[in-house]
Amino acid sequence: MNRELYTEDGNICIYNIKERIGSGGDGKIYLLNNGNCLKIFRSPHFECARNIINIISDLNIDGMYRIYNLLYNDKKEFVGYEMKYYKKGDIDILTMPMDYTIDNLIKLYNLADIFGEYNIVMHDLLCINIILDNNGITVIDADSYYFDKHGTKDHNKSIVNSLFKDLYHKSLEYNHNIVTTETTKNVENLFIGGNVDCVYKKLKKYKYPVDYLRKNNNNVL
Repeated sequence: MNRELYTEDGNICIYNIKERIGSGGDGKIYLLNNGNCLKIFRSPHFECARNIINIISDLNIDGMYRIYNLLYNDKKEFVGYEMKYYKKGDIDILTMPMDYTIDNLIKLYNLADIFGEYNIVMHDLLCINIILDNNGITVIDADSYYFDKHGTKDHNKSIVNSLFKDLYHKSLEYNHNIVTTETTKNVENLFIGGNVDCVYKKLKKYKYPVDYLRKNNNNVL
């Protein structure tokens, strides 16, 4: 199936769609025959979304997905974009080396700082909107980000902390089959504030994060 769309300067792009690989509240995602993805919104998006996607495309930041073309319909309405395809890795963050958590926390804190400079809030930074693989964590969906004059670097870092807490909690539940009050408390206490040093000091003695949680959970893991 082919889809005809337009770039901002009016050039025609004809996309050969291989298959639909995802959908959500904002729209649908298609795998293209060229190996990239096509994100099409359910309805033309507002100027705010277009501006943020354009900023992400221009910055090309480590940790954020690569956007190639912002796309429009024949009415010159912003309807989606072409992006790099990211294949999900079979990664358990708790049994990856401790440096995996630290390096990716630093990377996402850097994103928090950059978006804070633009007063962009990293809204909806959830597990379903990132990819974990051997190269690290990549954010693959920023469609719900928004401008807010009160949006700060610290606020974004608190959102990043919530993401890591969720990653740890989900790994404990689905990969290690354990959820206790003590493990929940340990994870919550691990990611407090926006300070990588605090996390590093707690994990540095352990090869894997799961070892830290095991040590602080009476060896029940």
